Amino acid sequence: MQVSDHDPDYDVGPGPLASLWRYRLASSVVIVLAVLAGVIHGVLAAPPTKALARIGLANPRGLTVILGGSASGADLGRYASARARFAESTDVLATAARSLKDGTSLATLQTAVEVTATADADVLIVTATGSGGEQAERRADAVVAAFRELTLQSTNDTVNSQLAAVARAQAQLDQLFTPGPGDSARAAAAATALGELQQTAARAQTEAALFGSGTVFVENATVPHPSSGAARAERGGLLGLLLGVLLAGTVAWLRAGRRREVGDGEAAARLLGTRLLGEIPTTGERGRSAERGDARERRGVRERGGIRGRGRSVERGRADEADGPRSSPQPGHHAAAGVLTAVGGRGLYVLASPGRQDGRTATALGLATALAAGGCRVALVDGDLRTGRLTARFGLPAAAVGLAQLARGTTDLATAIRTYSTAEGGELAFVPRGQLATDPAGLLGRAELTETMSRLKKLFDIVLVDTPATGPTADAFLLAATATGIIAVARWRTPGGPLRRLRAQADATAVPLVGVVLTHGPRVRGGYQDAYGDQIAFDVERTQTLRPRTSEDRPDRTPPHEAAALHKSPVHQPSVHKPSVAARL
Repeated sequence: MQVSDHDPDYDVGPGPLASLWRYRLASSVVIVLAVLAGVIHGVLAAPPTKALARIGLANPRGLTVILGGSASGADLGRYASARARFAESTDVLATAARSLKDGTSLATLQTAVEVTATADADVLIVTATGSGGEQAERRADAVVAAFRELTLQSTNDTVNSQLAAVARAQAQLDQLFTPGPGDSARAAAAATALGELQQTAARAQTEAALFGSGTVFVENATVPHPSSGAARAERGGLLGLLLGVLLAGTVAWLRAGRRREVGDGEAAARLLGTRLLGEIPTTGERGRSAERGDARERRGVRERGGIRGRGRSVERGRADEADGPRSSPQPGHHAAAGVLTAVGGRGLYVLASPGRQDGRTATALGLATALAAGGCRVALVDGDLRTGRLTARFGLPAAAVGLAQLARGTTDLATAIRTYSTAEGGELAFVPRGQLATDPAGLLGRAELTETMSRLKKLFDIVLVDTPATGPTADAFLLAATATGIIAVARWRTPGGPLRRLRAQADATAVPLVGVVLTHGPRVRGGYQDAYGDQIAFDVERTQTLRPRTSEDRPDRTPPHEAAALHKSPVHQPSVHKPSVAARL
């Protein structure tokens, strides 16, 4: 199947919720940190506390001398607004600041105090803020006291001014008018004018006594709804949760959009332009341990010695630690092996993947044991000359004779190859890494290694070669020089970029990609179950239509009809008796 480098379905990218789930660990950390930050901020950074005081205004109706009041509703509204402005005036606030005696400045009160009138124009609401409830209450009460003090002072000043006016008028009359004969009318008029002034002064005194400080009641300041530290912490935590989810979701979405990942085997196959061989789900450590233990009890593992009769025993302790072929292959390995034999046939296959933790070694071992259980003559080669993980899985020491010595021409194939019985029956030939003395890349280009690979292809039905990651090295493609094809191994949620580069590298070597195996997939999958009879979701006929194979795609292979005769079904059938490796060599 040939596809473009930009697969439309793949380039869409996941949505916000899928992105959060993809990066759930990092997103959880971000959300938890945001909640903790919100809780800490809510406890430490307490908001300013507000205290409210109420002033009942004296009715100005009828106070014509000192206030010029009237019974008009509009006049009452204007009166209440004027009293509110007076309560916020510089004189009142300055007096309140002096009475506090705690260092509160006029500027502080100007920003911390607000006075408003109610809709009925009969009550003033004094609102004061402070760092705590007590401070806010003291500020509001100080403003109320200053308002009453200055209002009373203003009322007294008005009465005093009226009395002073009467005294001045009487003194002027005394100076300008001297009683005499015939001045009775003038005297009467003067007396009348003076009497009116005296009445005004007396009325002013009466109104002042009634008006007083301009208030009818005062309610001391209180904090209406004091917030506790626990309540603030709860609100801060909820706010942090909301912001954390938004932040984590945004970052995860942007990250997922820039780092598109492979969600299933079909997506990996589309990116690589090949077919899907199988999917290997993640297996729990407990299941793997039990599987190894059961296999050890059922069959054990025995090394049958060198092909020329020279026994090569495995150290007891190392064999106990390494699983090698003693672990049973997973159902996914059987399914992938069946598809490989059906669409690929005989030949040498190099396993390649872009990352170091993609599961190449486990896949190579699982495929080899599954093929051996089906009766195929299988050889497994540790071509990772840099780490030799596969050699360690077989419990062999790093100095064991193997591929490195074959590449240098210091040993022969009969000495390097070892034969094992697998957990599910069948035999598996294994070539370890060998002891290194020079640069690995230099050994992989030697003619002796090419000759060794060609001979292995003739001796065995299928040869599988484990290799290092293709990202940092080109060893896999050096080993693929004589290969029948490349089996790509892709880890679930692998970014698409490395897979595209792997495809380009394979195209440059002119070695076909025969398929891809997806590893480390979700544990619950619909494709197959532990009992993998009809549940295997790999239709061989369908996979054969994905990428038609031609004779040009089959270098150094047996004809298709012979491959079909050798493997009559995707799940391998036991073959007839074949001579041992020793006899063939």
